[in-house]
Amino acid sequence: MSIRLEGLWPGMIRGVIGAMGSGKSLEGVKRAVGKHRAGVDVYSSTPLTIDGEDCPVVTPENLMKVKNGFILLDEVHLWLPSRRSLKTPLVWLEWMSQIRKEGVRVEILWTAQVWNRLDVALRDLTLYVTKAERWNLGLVEAYVYKTFAEDQFPRGKYMKREIVRRSRTASGAYSTDYKIERAGHLRDERDPYDGGARDRAQEQLKALLDKTRAAAAAPAVAPVAVSTSPTTTEWGY
Repeated sequence: MSIRLEGLWPGMIRGVIGAMGSGKSLEGVKRAVGKHRAGVDVYSSTPLTIDGEDCPVVTPENLMKVKNGFILLDEVHLWLPSRRSLKTPLVWLEWMSQIRKEGVRVEILWTAQVWNRLDVALRDLTLYVTKAERWNLGLVEAYVYKTFAEDQFPRGKYMKREIVRRSRTASGAYSTDYKIERAGHLRDERDPYDGGARDRAQEQLKALLDKTRAAAAAPAVAPVAVSTSPTTTEWGY
């Protein structure tokens, strides 16, 4: 089975997994170069300069504003880590699950160091995963990329294997020293991406829970004694 590489493939989410220095970011940048040369708008979380043109940088705050193009999310575990999955913005997941609907035509390629450290929701949305490894063959430096269907990674049968030398164009398009910052939702209790709608809902839920707890902790009201003895009614004339 072949995998289409150039041109835009709306709705496609692919991942590249590998240790530091394995060539995972290099693979992502190489794909970005191919997309750019095919006339596709390229966005990236790490600054890219392709054929002398600076590509727009995406951040957690402007990610969902991209309507058409290829997005490279480098070191995405810093934005969507598995250990902080409860803080993952729901609006992100909703957007990623519909990146080829209602006027949105987006393709995403992400890179990360460890598969199991990624938010499970992103893993579920990913269609193909490429494992990156670096080979040192004396004077020759090569990279091996094995691509799996998501449900076969990492122990199943891979679909494709490539052995390539370092791409000068790709390696010159980005800086390996650039640091990806953690996303805002991992630093703040509030959701900074949905205009506060989720925050307001959480505040309303908290207020309701506080009210319920207060009612449960209130002292019980003493019952009113009711006499069961016969009553006598006196009529005065």
